[in-house]
Amino acid sequence: MMILTQDGMEAALTQLGHHLRSRLGLDDSWEIDYRAELDYGTEIGGNLYLFRSSWRFPQMDEYVAFNFWWPNDADGEQPCVLVYLPLEDQLPESYRPLRRRVLECLKPLKKAGFRPYRYKTGEYQGEPEPMNPASKEVPFDFRDPDLPALLRAITQGFEELMTVQERIEEVLHSAPPPPPPCEREVKIIAIVDTEWTGKEPKMSQLVIENVIYEPISDEIHRSMDEYEYRRGKGPELNKPKAKALLEKADWIVAHMAAADRPLLEGELPGIKRSCSSKWLCSLDGSIGWKGLCDIPNQKLTTIAGSIGVGRQPEKHDARQDVHFLKRILAEKHQDGRTSLARLLPDAAERSK
Repeated sequence: MMILTQDGMEAALTQLGHHLRSRLGLDDSWEIDYRAELDYGTEIGGNLYLFRSSWRFPQMDEYVAFNFWWPNDADGEQPCVLVYLPLEDQLPESYRPLRRRVLECLKPLKKAGFRPYRYKTGEYQGEPEPMNPASKEVPFDFRDPDLPALLRAITQGFEELMTVQERIEEVLHSAPPPPPPCEREVKIIAIVDTEWTGKEPKMSQLVIENVIYEPISDEIHRSMDEYEYRRGKGPELNKPKAKALLEKADWIVAHMAAADRPLLEGELPGIKRSCSSKWLCSLDGSIGWKGLCDIPNQKLTTIAGSIGVGRQPEKHDARQDVHFLKRILAEKHQDGRTSLARLLPDAAERSK
């Protein structure tokens, strides 16, 4: 059975990237990004993203990309070749028309069998995922793997995607320039989640992601830096790195800050003093989740499900919770304000 370890997956995706670069004749303007990750808190999966440097949105950690998804689950999904397209609410207003034009560019792929991606396992089939508007399964038997056939199918899928490359390039080449830094007021927001085990809680996982937030446009623009620690699965906790990310932030947001904060203050000496005034809790009443979303409780997974930002994980995972919280904070409601704007004290003052 072909189920890969995380290290094995990263090595396999790296080799696949080299193969595709050679087979497709790609020059140095093409970038490759690899991400081995938890698939919604259950099985380990991996993504390979292939994109031109010009496909990056200016001043953002987002891009349009051709994508290979390896589910690493013999009883679940099939591998897929896809197009990755940032969600509209992840982009500034000025870039959203470009996203719609890129969607138009993808229509010819229907003839090659590409369809919007849906999570499928067994008889279950989920709703189309807007961030993957074109996808094509790569049939693969995990229990009796035929690797040469798999590689041929992946290569063919990427060759089919390359038929719309010039159309995408033309659209993204017309992207408006970002405003000069001197004209932008930005804040750094640290989004934090932890997992703890034992009667005397011991941290088993920590994820910190620092993002750029522009209060004037009320938008989260991009991720600056992130750090993840898993006890027993990699290096020891890098306390200076984690502490530096929190101290660099203007605000620290956690969904249950009353639990995360004291435990982190015990693990990271010095932040109790340096970060004491930065903590904000997205679980408290200032956002008003029940009224905004008409939900029975304020659990992170309940909020995420109510506004359609992703499938609910089957078990707790700090990386997925930070992913959900970032998407939830960026969500704009009927009054045009994001959840984050409702939470930040300075943003609340400006709205009066």
